[in-house]
Amino acid sequence: GGIQIKNMMRGMIWFLLPVSCVVNNDIWAYAFGKMFGRTRLLALSPKKTLEGFLGAFLFTMAWSFWFAGFLGYFPELYCPKVDFHSPMHCEKDPLFVQRALVLPSFIQKLTGNYLTTIQCSKAQQHALVLAAFASLLAPFGGFFASGLKRAFKLKDFGDLIPGHGGITDRMDCQGMMGVFTYVYLMSYVYSDAKCPSLHDLSSCALRLSDEGKIRLMQLLNESLSKGF
Repeated sequence: GGIQIKNMMRGMIWFLLPVSCVVNNDIWAYAFGKMFGRTRLLALSPKKTLEGFLGAFLFTMAWSFWFAGFLGYFPELYCPKVDFHSPMHCEKDPLFVQRALVLPSFIQKLTGNYLTTIQCSKAQQHALVLAAFASLLAPFGGFFASGLKRAFKLKDFGDLIPGHGGITDRMDCQGMMGVFTYVYLMSYVYSDAKCPSLHDLSSCALRLSDEGKIRLMQLLNESLSKGF
């Protein structure tokens, strides 16, 4: 829970995106497994199939790319927050600005050089990493849960919490996904952020006492006078 709150403080996008990837992966794995499932993925979870796994992977990747781009249009969702009283508007981070991206040569050849560039943001590229994790690794959290359910002779966790079986089962992977998202954000997305953003600093400054604000002004004036 604490990790998820830290992700939310970086911007609601970093909570909504990974959570939606896990949900979408679970839905598409079920749909493709139901329609095309023939090959069992693991003996521990007989209902999970290779066909469902691969179909869910492709559709989760596509979903994450589109959803990250969609969320990037709303300041309320990408603006970081120091606390829950911070303003919901900020200067748009270049991370969410869409630019032309040259596609790899093999993709250009597959499209007959019809598609050479696409408009996307860096956030959309990072979203693909989160989707890949949700598709390739997070489901194995479900296998652990399957072992627990067998040990307690439960069909699903809805037997413990009536009426919440499917939803509760889907939460198996959210904890793992939240931790991965936090580590990924700190290690790659915001790794070059050596100091807080202007938005974060201004939010902190507004929370200072009157004496603190006066002292801050004095320090800034001293710094500016030395610069000249």
